[in-house]
Amino acid sequence: MQGLATTNQKSLLFALREKQREEQKIYRSFRIMRFALFFGGLYFLYIALGGVGFVCPLHFFTGYQCPGCGITTMIMNLLTFHFHDAYLANPYLLISLPIVIPVVLLFEWKGKGKKKWNIVYSVFLSFYILSLFAWGVLRNLLITIFPL
Repeated sequence: MQGLATTNQKSLLFALREKQREEQKIYRSFRIMRFALFFGGLYFLYIALGGVGFVCPLHFFTGYQCPGCGITTMIMNLLTFHFHDAYLANPYLLISLPIVIPVVLLFEWKGKGKKKWNIVYSVFLSFYILSLFAWGVLRNLLITIFPL
């Protein structure tokens, strides 16, 4: 009978530790989101009050646009509900970020440390990074072939 009680106590202790780890992961994720929203808000205010956004080093030195060029313009247009202009600033990121962000958050909350999730997540991120680089090449080819 005593062995059964200690087994139950161990399983309860294990469950409690698992719950604490889960809560710590959620808290850490919310802390990162709060940090990003705070500094994103400060950056938005700076830009809205007439400040100059970040200058892309690749664009500055070569004249070519990187895959992320136009993200500040895209976000500013989204915040002011100018969706067509946001699309023109960076169509790839406008379409892909609403898919990528929930996948990353879902992995952080539910899948970290689980082998099946790690494989799926690695394949997903590899595909996304490759497609992002392909977009960087394609957007410069389109500008070269069809100048505005």
